[in-house]
Amino acid sequence: MDESLLSRQNEPSSYTVMNVKPVSYICGWCGKENEFKSKDELRCIGCGYRIFYKKRLAEGMQYEAR
Repeated sequence: MDESLLSRQNEPSSYTVMNVKPVSYICGWCGKENEFKSKDELRCIGCGYRIFYKKRLAEGMQYEAR
C-alpha cells in the first residue's frame, strides 16, 4: 500500500469535532435545565418538549452602536 495513505489514517480529520462543550438550555414548558452537544436531539429530558431558551450569561454584554 502507499505510505502516504497509511500516514493519513492516523491524522485527525478536519470533520471531527474535538472538545465539544455542552451548552445549557432551559425547557420552555417545564423550566428544567438541559445540556446539549451539537449533534444531540433537542428534546427535554423531563417532559419531551422541543422548545428551549438559551441561558443568559452571568456577566452582561455591551455593544457599541454607531
